[in-house]
Amino acid sequence: HRNDTLLYFSGLCDFRTMRMELARHKWIQIDDASEFSTKAAYRLALTYWVQGDGEKAKELFRKVTASESGELRTESKKALDALE
Repeated sequence: HRNDTLLYFSGLCDFRTMRMELARHKWIQIDDASEFSTKAAYRLALTYWVQGDGEKAKELFRKVTASESGELRTESKKALDALE
């Protein structure tokens, strides 16, 4: 059984130690209905950006911007501006 909390925070540890593929593998498993969905999408976008896939990063940043209010929305807009 999948645990979105564990997947999110474990992926965050991977991300912070520059293990992007491991982080991505965990975050893509998080369900859209999860409370971690938007946070995971934002972090996932960062992994794509760091690894040079700007198009996939933009797609995810747009998703976060459309679904989130507050800090992540602001940060996603900044990232989109930087990518475009």
